[in-house]
Amino acid sequence: MLYSARLWSMRSNLYATAFSSVLGKIKRMYKDKSIKALIYILISLTWLFTAYGQAAATVVCSVDKLMLYPNETIQIHLLSDQGSSSRENFYWQVEGGSITQQNGGWHWKLSGVAPGFYTAVLKKGAEAQATEICKIKVIVRLPPLDLKGEKRSSARIFLLQNEDETPGYGLYSYLLFGNKPGEMEIKSYLKAIEEILKFPDVTQFENYMRKYQNITLEEARKRINLTYIPLKQAPTAKIIKQWSEEEYDKVSQWILKHYDYERARAIFGRIRRNLYEGPYMVSILHPIKKDNKVSKYLFMDQSTVPPHLIHSWMKEFLFQAGQENYWEDRTMRRLVLKIRLVVGVLAIGLPHIRQGVDELVKWVDIN
Repeated sequence: MLYSARLWSMRSNLYATAFSSVLGKIKRMYKDKSIKALIYILISLTWLFTAYGQAAATVVCSVDKLMLYPNETIQIHLLSDQGSSSRENFYWQVEGGSITQQNGGWHWKLSGVAPGFYTAVLKKGAEAQATEICKIKVIVRLPPLDLKGEKRSSARIFLLQNEDETPGYGLYSYLLFGNKPGEMEIKSYLKAIEEILKFPDVTQFENYMRKYQNITLEEARKRINLTYIPLKQAPTAKIIKQWSEEEYDKVSQWILKHYDYERARAIFGRIRRNLYEGPYMVSILHPIKKDNKVSKYLFMDQSTVPPHLIHSWMKEFLFQAGQENYWEDRTMRRLVLKIRLVVGVLAIGLPHIRQGVDELVKWVDIN
């Protein structure tokens, strides 16, 4: 479904600060009735309205799956903070397959393509001066020999007691719960766990990157967001089998039963927060050290969000994080803007979430 809802316009703190500064000076110069003051006011107002329009141009592309099989067709979701009017003169440039518009939505058919990485770029304007709007990256893979599913590498997603994170990844994300859930929270906790379980295995990403992008394991890891769930003990062979067979509800319940709340509270301490509910997601550029405080991190608060929204929110976060190749402050801030826009779309009918999205999703810089 191609979203056509009228969305609110997002504004960055940078523009808000600039607006406030310029408006303050306009008020002061308004008292001076000179020609110079009038010219300054006119120029400033022109800049304000131009910047306002530029700040509003936020578009996010999304698909339902990152990994596909040859000849599959996927639907592309286009989220814009200017509604459907901002999609005029858009066109797609693809490396494989073809994208067509059907029933008001975009569909990417990956027919006749070999296994590998494929990118679709949404552009706007004349071809010679086209502007890149957003980009989607997917992996086409061979079908597994076992039609029930591929084997999972549990060691790459569960953060066990007395174990440290695997070094070398570009981004580290942690699913955190402050306390054991009550009757009202349990569905939200399970939904968050389930979406992480559904996401393609990290080892699969590494193998495909090394094979089809011809890069080293070290370079592949630098491009990957590694998402952790703290656990008291490793899953049994039975649980891993259920996970491979996509019995996500059973596996989610086992994980929640063995979740390591003490490790989660220790991580809260590193980011200087006392949180007692959940779910929360914290993402940082380096593993959280036991003896160090974290000064920069992405923080997502889903503790007041309905379970059905957590499902979609977590799915979009994992997808958007999977689209970045190199992680730094700039890409983290861009990811925050994308997730805010997505949450705003998903939260139609939930005004308390849409109005408070800047606090629910933010990049924290204590320095």
